[in-house]
Amino acid sequence: WKAIEKDLDECILNDREWGLSPTVWSFMGDGNNRPPPRTEAGEDFDSAVDLLDRDKPDEALPILQDLLALTQYNISCAYCKKQDKDKAMQALVAAVDLGFDNPGLMMDDDDMQFLREGECAQQFDTLISRAQANEEAKEEST
Repeated sequence: WKAIEKDLDECILNDREWGLSPTVWSFMGDGNNRPPPRTEAGEDFDSAVDLLDRDKPDEALPILQDLLALTQYNISCAYCKKQDKDKAMQALVAAVDLGFDNPGLMMDDDDMQFLREGECAQQFDTLISRAQANEEAKEEST
């Protein structure tokens, strides 16, 4: 752990991208000392930070807000896996409040089954409707 922590600190301090040692990649990577692939969300975040660096906050804000909504959605998924309905629902409400706009994902996501059924079903259905409204509003604005 000490070697990994030291290498991570050095990477952060020297602003190295994927400059981690084979020790770290053997622990975190795919076993072939390669970094994990960048996700679409990671690329969006990088794009938003680049826009901020170029003094374009109006272009960065929608990207960051979408990422925040997606993060809240995934926090809800994590709480679903932990069977904590109150925190899962709280995070899902926050996601939709922040503009989460993918009702199809909410309906198909296995993690969300925990909220789709039982005592949370009615509130979940309301959130589906709100996410659908978010989706329609986003389509109209583009």
